[in-house]
Amino acid sequence: MNKMHIVVRIVFAALAIYLMIGLIPGAIGSVALFFQASGNFSIIWWALASVFVILLFAAAVYYVLIHKRDVLAKRIVGDGEIAEPQTPVQWLPVAFRLICVVAGMVFLYRFVTRIHISLQALVYLTKAEQPLRANWRWRQIWESVIVLPFAVYLLCGAPHFVRWHVRKTLELCAESGHNEGSAGEELA
Repeated sequence: MNKMHIVVRIVFAALAIYLMIGLIPGAIGSVALFFQASGNFSIIWWALASVFVILLFAAAVYYVLIHKRDVLAKRIVGDGEIAEPQTPVQWLPVAFRLICVVAGMVFLYRFVTRIHISLQALVYLTKAEQPLRANWRWRQIWESVIVLPFAVYLLCGAPHFVRWHVRKTLELCAESGHNEGSAGEELA
């Protein structure tokens, strides 16, 4: 394991903590909905399903970002037997891939929480017997659904975007005269 693997593992641990803390408000809202149901079984089932989804998402975050982070680090960085990068230019593809994967995870997290909050609001509004006020939530749901493919692409490491960005960064370095010469040719 080299330094790049260690950096990726640290970033994944920090992201896991961020995502787990972000789940707390949704869990509190679901528990509050359960206690406010006052005998309405459809709302009770919704609250239980909501808590289950939050726990399932938390388990998935733990499994992927804590338990399997070594596998993800190897996918982002590459094989563990590679030598330490000698120049900062060799870090570029790994850094850009890591940024894309983390952004994809954050987008996916935002998608899940936005859908969850919107559905929770619909349950509250149907409980209040004013479903017409919930139309603005549908716009947020559709925006989230449109963002989902971008999240998946970023989770895959955004290979075309990373290659393009590395190439443009190396061109910019070459134009400004800060390129190391052979190191830029190795990555292009």
